[in-house]
Amino acid sequence: MTYLKKPVLTSAFPRFFLLFFSLSLSPAFAVPHGEEIKLTTHQTPIGQSVYVLDIDPHRTQIVAAHANDQLPGRQTLSQMAKNFGALAGINGGFFRLSVDKNGFPAGVLKIDEDWYGVSYQKRAAIGWRVGEGMHIDRIETKTSLSINRQPLKVHRLNPSIAPPSQKAALFTPIFGDNTLSIANDQTACLFTKNRVIQHLSSSTGRSVHLQRGQYLFVAPPETKLDKICIPDATVALYFSVQPSTSDADWNDLDFIVGGSPLLIKDGQLIHDYRVERLPNDFVKQLHARSAIGLLSNGHWVFVVADQNLLNKDVGMTLSELARFMKKLGCVHALNMDGGISSSLYFQGKLINQPWFEREIGDAILVLPIYPKPH
Repeated sequence: MTYLKKPVLTSAFPRFFLLFFSLSLSPAFAVPHGEEIKLTTHQTPIGQSVYVLDIDPHRTQIVAAHANDQLPGRQTLSQMAKNFGALAGINGGFFRLSVDKNGFPAGVLKIDEDWYGVSYQKRAAIGWRVGEGMHIDRIETKTSLSINRQPLKVHRLNPSIAPPSQKAALFTPIFGDNTLSIANDQTACLFTKNRVIQHLSSSTGRSVHLQRGQYLFVAPPETKLDKICIPDATVALYFSVQPSTSDADWNDLDFIVGGSPLLIKDGQLIHDYRVERLPNDFVKQLHARSAIGLLSNGHWVFVVADQNLLNKDVGMTLSELARFMKKLGCVHALNMDGGISSSLYFQGKLINQPWFEREIGDAILVLPIYPKPH
């Protein structure tokens, strides 16, 4: 197998010039996994190692997964893939890393019926239903809650610490054990998706453990939850998703994973990322990158560009990544979490070569389709 030489570049201009006019997509090798997944690796003339998985969604089952199936939690992509018996996988969305927010999604994350995180501003995301096509767009979410027919405002979903006394928060069933969810003088309502269980209050702060199917709404005292949070009172809880550039219905999708930014929409490169309010260095500096795209034949592509100075892998800017996805033939594409988080798993091992395999919050996994029992 032949690899192109990786020169060390000393300025941004020759990097851009070389990439724009001579980006090489000649695969170094291809490893088929039956006919459902194919791996290719690419070397560009300017020192970029890129790994691509081409996945047939009709011959596989693609799912989103969170580490330990709850908050908080982090695992490596390899650990999650092996736990699920996955054929392949890629790291998912951005997540929070501090001790009290370990693995909490920084954007929207929906897995089956469970909402781990939401996005109250327009950010790129991928959404899909098992066995059907994917959607990629900028989306924003809205959380609607009423208890005993009284509409209530939700400021935060699954915060990692007790919300400020003037803010209202909603905790969903995937929240982990021993979470300080009622702060001093706050009031709370414990309920299922349809009915109130009981009213709770605290003068000193308390931890509430949610059983499967239970939700907890925490609000400031002036909300007067004790007047409406009455056992067996009705509850209406809805999460709605509004895409920015299409009329596609995202509300009944099985999985939604946030990324940022949108790279390609309807075959057109996105050149202006300001609408997603990203830091300039995140956009223009070289980083390891992960991306997901949709090809015109309906196949998915998982893409990881390495940055590892020991291997002289220089990483990519967002614009370079977008052009690479375009060269692959992507109709839609978005950027996922990158840097040390960038991970690509296939055939029982990590395919790319980061400094080390970092524990991440969530991932997108490719599972085999098992025959139905007779």
